[in-house]
Amino acid sequence: MTECISINNRYEEDWKEARDFLKEIRYMILFYVLGDFLSTCWALQYSFEQNKFLALAMEHFGIGIFLLFKVFFIVFAYWTYRQLKYSKMKTREKMWNYSKNVITFAGAFLVINNMLVVVARISFTDLLTLAIM
Repeated sequence: MTECISINNRYEEDWKEARDFLKEIRYMILFYVLGDFLSTCWALQYSFEQNKFLALAMEHFGIGIFLLFKVFFIVFAYWTYRQLKYSKMKTREKMWNYSKNVITFAGAFLVINNMLVVVARISFTDLLTLAIM
């Protein structure tokens, strides 16, 4: 009977850790996963994917592969979260927060870029190219 309690406790601890992780990355999910995916779907109706790797993958496997890449990224982020959580490094909290915030910012940037493609028919890379010229 004690083994059952031990296994149940471990199961509950794992779920608690997963819930804590999902709570911590809620903005990453909102911007980098959902926001970028939905705005890319919207922008693809008016333009094309500039990332050659993604364009090739979506051409062969459809838009779902893009979402699958996002899910793989979340799995990798969870692995990183666990590695840092149980690490003995002094800067583990800073590293996790920095990584999480940079990815969230990148997601917001991608959403704005995709919306810019639809609304203004120009992307940040196009604007950067024009600014350099």
